[in-house]
Amino acid sequence: MPLAIDRSLYATAPRTSIATATTLLGQLVDVAEDPKLGASRAIRESAKDLRKQLAKVRASDDAATLAGATATAGGDLELDQRTDRTCKAIYLRLQARVLLDDGEPARRAADHLALLFPEDLAFTKASFAAQDAVMQRMRRQLADPELAESLDELVGPEYIKAFKKVAKAYSVMVKAMGRVVATTVDQREVLVEMQGAIVQHASRILGELRDADPKSVARTRALLAPIDNFRARASTSTPRAAAPSATPPSAAEVEAAVEA
Repeated sequence: MPLAIDRSLYATAPRTSIATATTLLGQLVDVAEDPKLGASRAIRESAKDLRKQLAKVRASDDAATLAGATATAGGDLELDQRTDRTCKAIYLRLQARVLLDDGEPARRAADHLALLFPEDLAFTKASFAAQDAVMQRMRRQLADPELAESLDELVGPEYIKAFKKVAKAYSVMVKAMGRVVATTVDQREVLVEMQGAIVQHASRILGELRDADPKSVARTRALLAPIDNFRARASTSTPRAAAPSATPPSAAEVEAAVEA
């Protein structure tokens, strides 16, 4: 018997930023706690864990905002612009690898993009202190010999060398401004933890799915709808497998399924 819902679509979480993560987590909690859907106790307990994760994501966002608020416009704008161009060059060369190749190098390039640029180039438009925090995190990651060797191959050693040079100069500039925050806000770690929580929640929902039961299928689609809606909005020109309906069934539809 064919499966009513493809489980593999929920084996990985959608790629999000801190801002969009709060919306997605909030929607997953809301549908899980909707009495009309009648989610099981286990799913409601899972939603409580998501609520805790939501609080952590919001706290991370607040901390990053506070860190950014300490910066002023007194930095070296020429260095700032040169740094932005250097970061963008590495980002674009990795993206080109992903678009122009479909083999192992492309998969590595995609992994490096997710690791080094989890929020794309948004940090280059942030405050001096916030951008410095991201770049110093990238410098620490580049200390990994395996990653460094792979980037030399995919991007070019001259680009990596240029990045390390400007990142060092950028850090000196920000310290001279006296605007470095005491603790680096590692939002990437928060995002990874949040994505794991979403996958675990989806797995719990799917674990209760009975494909031959229309009521169970309707309820599962409703509980997973926030993920489907998020992916639909974030979809690009890259084709993907057909996803379940992104619109949650109404209470009337669930009741109709029960009567059937």
